[in-house]
Amino acid sequence: MLPPTEKEHITKVDKDQKFRALEAEVASAGIPPAKFLPLFRKELLGTPDPERALNNFLRFVSSGFTSSLLRGFAEHPVLLTIALTLFSHSQYLSDILVRSPELFHWLTTTNALTEARSQEDYHRDALSTIAPFERIDKKFDALKRFQRREILKISTRDILGEADLATITGELSWLADSIVDATVRIGIEDLNRRLRNEFMATFCVVGLGKLGGTELNFSSDIDLMFVYDADGDLDFGLERIHSHHEYYCRIAEFVVRRLSEHTDEGHLYRVDMRLRPDGASGPLAMSREGYLRYYESRGELWERQMLLKARIIAGNKEVGAKFLNDLRPFVYPLTVLHDPREEILRIKKRIEAGLPDETNVKLSRGGIRDVEFVVQALQLLKSDAGEYSRESNTLKAIEKLNRVSLLTRREAEQLRQGYEFLRQVEHRLQLLHGAQTHELPDNKEELRLLGRRLGFNSTTLFEKKLDRTQGQIRKIYDSVFSSAPIGGGKQGAQKRLSEQELTRMVARVGFIHPHRAVETIRQLQKDLVQFGNPEALKRLLGHLRRSGAPDLGLINFRLLSSSQPLLRTIDQVLANERMFDLILTICSRSKRLTIQLSQEPLLFESLLGRPEDFFKHGVEWQFLLKNDPIRFRTFNESKVLIGYLFGESSIEHSGRDFAKIADAVVHSVIEDLLAQSPGSRPELCIVALGKYGGEEILVGSDLDFLILFSASGNVDSGDALEKVAVEFVRSFSTESGQVYHVDLRLRPEGKNAPLATEFSYYEKYLDDRAELWEKQSLLKARILFDGSDHVRKFEVLRNSVLARVIRNTGWTDQVRRMKGKMEKERTGERTRKTDLKIGKGGLVDLEFLIQVAQMRFHSIKGIVVANSFEAIEQLSRLRPLGKRKAGLLRRNYTFLRKLELAIRLNSESNQFVLPDDKILLQAIAANVGERSARNLREKIKRVRVENRFLMSEVFTAINP
Repeated sequence: MLPPTEKEHITKVDKDQKFRALEAEVASAGIPPAKFLPLFRKELLGTPDPERALNNFLRFVSSGFTSSLLRGFAEHPVLLTIALTLFSHSQYLSDILVRSPELFHWLTTTNALTEARSQEDYHRDALSTIAPFERIDKKFDALKRFQRREILKISTRDILGEADLATITGELSWLADSIVDATVRIGIEDLNRRLRNEFMATFCVVGLGKLGGTELNFSSDIDLMFVYDADGDLDFGLERIHSHHEYYCRIAEFVVRRLSEHTDEGHLYRVDMRLRPDGASGPLAMSREGYLRYYESRGELWERQMLLKARIIAGNKEVGAKFLNDLRPFVYPLTVLHDPREEILRIKKRIEAGLPDETNVKLSRGGIRDVEFVVQALQLLKSDAGEYSRESNTLKAIEKLNRVSLLTRREAEQLRQGYEFLRQVEHRLQLLHGAQTHELPDNKEELRLLGRRLGFNSTTLFEKKLDRTQGQIRKIYDSVFSSAPIGGGKQGAQKRLSEQELTRMVARVGFIHPHRAVETIRQLQKDLVQFGNPEALKRLLGHLRRSGAPDLGLINFRLLSSSQPLLRTIDQVLANERMFDLILTICSRSKRLTIQLSQEPLLFESLLGRPEDFFKHGVEWQFLLKNDPIRFRTFNESKVLIGYLFGESSIEHSGRDFAKIADAVVHSVIEDLLAQSPGSRPELCIVALGKYGGEEILVGSDLDFLILFSASGNVDSGDALEKVAVEFVRSFSTESGQVYHVDLRLRPEGKNAPLATEFSYYEKYLDDRAELWEKQSLLKARILFDGSDHVRKFEVLRNSVLARVIRNTGWTDQVRRMKGKMEKERTGERTRKTDLKIGKGGLVDLEFLIQVAQMRFHSIKGIVVANSFEAIEQLSRLRPLGKRKAGLLRRNYTFLRKLELAIRLNSESNQFVLPDDKILLQAIAANVGERSARNLREKIKRVRVENRFLMSEVFTAINP
């Protein structure tokens, strides 16, 4: 007897209009309905989901070959059983059959359902699939059809019980291997064709995760790493490939793109490359030596755990074998210094804390991940057990661990059975819609149907089996991890603070928004279980209180901890007082820098791995300069900022360091331009102006340029140099965005003029039509590149222009009027009093003061220097300024520059205006050494009054 719910379901199906439509189809095929329909009803009601089965069966028989299909079902009832079983179990497989009904004939008239296939079979078939096609797109369309056919076959074998779990997951993995290998072959062949070279590739693909363990599921991502034998130089002259690294990164990019891209034929695999060194920030491919160097110097326990699953799946197998052998001492050290269970347990606790409920069969307590973590923890703990601990496949590893008595026979059997059952549940969940899911349905009817697809007559029986299985797995998990040292002994056992206790603790810190702080701390405790420990929490709050900006510090620390790629590294930070202090200082001082660290795991890990490198002067990460100049700038600017925040660099030296980063990019661009015209050197002179010329730029600054050239009498040469200038400016834009924003508005005639200006024309322009501010801008000029004899000519030109300026009566009054005009035109009503750059007593007042003094005394050696700090030092020797005024000028100029940088550190805008946000204002005050926003405002007011007075005094002394 069927349960009542099933009787109601049958009644519904019998009455369904679709059933009558089937009767008409059967009759039109010449089959007596009275003979076929009872058989069909019987088979239909034996499926787990009769309604889905009927709907999909009708779609299928309407998709083509209707008569022959129905006759086949009538003559061979076993075919009907197979079809309805598939249509009941999987919408995903039903859609494949509706799209390609001929596959059902292939599936049921060959030995496809009964024959197990080997790894070699899949490789051979994948290569024969692409062999008939010349075009790359056609090859990949063929691979997608091949994959769809094989997924259908493997899934059907699984649903019909024709193969066990190990066979099913093995075939899914070998299918992926064969497709990745074919993709690598296509990529190498295509790149070599474009390079017109037969380069012998020593490149292999490493499968990780479930693919590496030969236990892929029906909707897995595939985790990959790309390895090549050795670094070296290449010179193909095409495709801008000059090294093995560039060649193999190009292959790796091709493989990832082609596996992931969607076309009308669908897509092959979702590819996850985040397990490679430095995660999403690292290079796609590295040499064996590069990997070894990384793991020896920076490898972490989670990477040892990840590499337990490493398997060579494609490419040069000889190189792959050498690679795995290289890594053996790292993955399986003879001596284990730290118990790996501690970190694995911490990771699992964090995963469970982030789950909304216990419905995830992979991640919940007693789920698939518990089995995997038990196995991997024992493998890492007993890495000296030789081949018995070296196994990437979970089921085989369980058996090996039992042989060396790391698991009892009963534990091994419970883990094996539990793992197989949960993987079967996972497969049924994923096959329903072909989606990557591990969540049990929250709908009772869907849960009942899932149970039936797994062979259970009732939801109760299914849930009992699931609870018993997860309970047994969790008991073994707890047994394995019970002796792991957690959080430094007894402290880890302390109870969680109550809401009242936490609120009292937060109240003593000085948060602007204490209630928000409590909420943020509770969120932190979910990701970082250490903060459930009151002592660890006191340590955090103590750091924040001493920072002077606790709100921003906590918000930014939460931002870092919510970045999944950084979590493992942050776990290590908490165990190191110096690192913890470093990170919290950055968090409490800069929103911008924290965001950069959260988006760049490589930068974050470099900071924690070798913090001393961030306090050295000089430009680093040269390897990024050509390939990724945006990240080259970001990384180096972050380095300068960290040195500045920790007092290792002054605001003056930081400005020079920022300029050196820009100089490196500019010279790299010029090098590339010169390489495009070997044997000729463009007679251009590239001049830096403004703060860039003075080596005083800050993070986020634009670059001001002036581009000059000397006429050669050839009209075409001017046009050619203009093209070079255009290409120079264009080179600061990449596919990823803008390396620097380039400003050439200081050229003669402004934005409507050609980018490059002929030198004699520039001389005449300065003499006849230039405004005073254009002549004044020459004080900040610094020549970056000279393709001819422009340096001496430029110096002569500047001296003559400045000499003519000061011969004019009332020129200082003209400067005053110009400054007043700037205040009116460039600041709005709302910002006129708050603009700290152009407003009264702001930064520009001091810059004009310095530049007026420089113009007046330009003939004295050493006075005309582009850097303002250096100019103040030189001007202090002269009577109009003197040591007292120079001291005040230097102090106020330094304060405003530090304040400008503090604002940029906490704003997406480059405006020099205090923010309204109280949290950011508190951080800015702390950045410049002020105890409160009120103190900061008072100091700004005092400094602006002093600046206005100073400007007036110096102007009067210069031109009484």
